[in-house]
Amino acid sequence: MNIDILRMNLKARRVELKTRSDTPDVSNLQKCADFVHAFMLGFDVADAIALLHLHLDDLYVDSFDASWGAPFTSYW
Repeated sequence: MNIDILRMNLKARRVELKTRSDTPDVSNLQKCADFVHAFMLGFDVADAIALLHLHLDDLYVDSFDASWGAPFTSYW
């Protein structure tokens, strides 16, 4: 896709992406940002790539922190 990753700050969970002069389509930057976002949320690489190929305009990937709720207890 001809996108450069400039920096990755693990503590702040930020990745800086930049198009290059030979990038054929500027929308590739959004595809790369979606891939990095899915990967940082915990998707496998193959699953994050599959999300790029769905081409759904209304696809929304999000996560939540379940540590605030009551701990799960088994019924057995």
